[in-house]
Amino acid sequence: MTQYLAVSNQIQQEQNSEVVQELEVKYQTLRKENQILALKEAQLEKENEIDRQTTIKKAFLYGFLVILIPILALLYVYYQKLQTQSQLNLRQKELSAQKMNSLIKENELEVAKSSLNAQQEERRRIAKQLHDSIGSNLAGIKLQLANLKESDTTQHNVLEQIDQTYELVRDISHDLIPKRFKQDAFTTLVQDYLKTIQEASPIQISFSAYPEHAVNGLKDTLKVEIYSILQELITNTLKHAKAKTVEVHLNLHDNIFQLLYEDDGIGFDQNKTARGIGLENVKERLGQLSGNVNIDSVLNRGTAITIEIPVHDHAA
Repeated sequence: MTQYLAVSNQIQQEQNSEVVQELEVKYQTLRKENQILALKEAQLEKENEIDRQTTIKKAFLYGFLVILIPILALLYVYYQKLQTQSQLNLRQKELSAQKMNSLIKENELEVAKSSLNAQQEERRRIAKQLHDSIGSNLAGIKLQLANLKESDTTQHNVLEQIDQTYELVRDISHDLIPKRFKQDAFTTLVQDYLKTIQEASPIQISFSAYPEHAVNGLKDTLKVEIYSILQELITNTLKHAKAKTVEVHLNLHDNIFQLLYEDDGIGFDQNKTARGIGLENVKERLGQLSGNVNIDSVLNRGTAITIEIPVHDHAA
């Protein structure tokens, strides 16, 4: 019994020891599991914190982009506006310079035209005075002397002197015509003038003369008048028409000189604009030449002008 109890106690102690060890292992295992869970929770908290920080950073970045993109768009639009404004200012500056140059050229043309008109008018006045007054007086004196019954040497000499004086007065009146109308071909003068206008303005001008030798053969006084009429028409176009192209044709057929002038400008209403468009001088000149003018103009469709002058009294 004693041995049995001893063995039984020993077995029980060993069993208790095994149970204790098993419990100790379970306890250690549970403790480690708790530590692992704690570590996992700590790690999860860190991951959550990282996610939160990342979310905050992304939200901040997205918010910054949301603010930055409109600012960049506004800056781009402002830059484009500045560029457009700069180009517009440059264009306006160029237009102002062109307008200023055009006004200067127009003023120079007006001054040159006024000077030329004044010279031509003075030349015509002197030539007319010489031809009409002195020439007529000499012709009257010659006629009176020729009707005298006496015919001696003195009278004959006086008549010869009067003839010579009359021819001299006639030559002087003819010499008052500008030299360039005597030295150069008339069509060349017209071409040079139109070329000068084309270089000083944006207008494209085409010119033709037919037959050219016949047009160049007109009387110098008629050339001067035609040239002045053409200047008036060109000036009107530059001032009022806003044209891009002009066509000028000089024709001579059956002793009728014809000037055809056409532009593609804004035109005018002939019923409302009877005067004040610069054509009165043209009509006045044509009145002295027994010529006539026909004007065909419609608003926004340009202007066509036909001038006809009989040349049987104006041949060279």
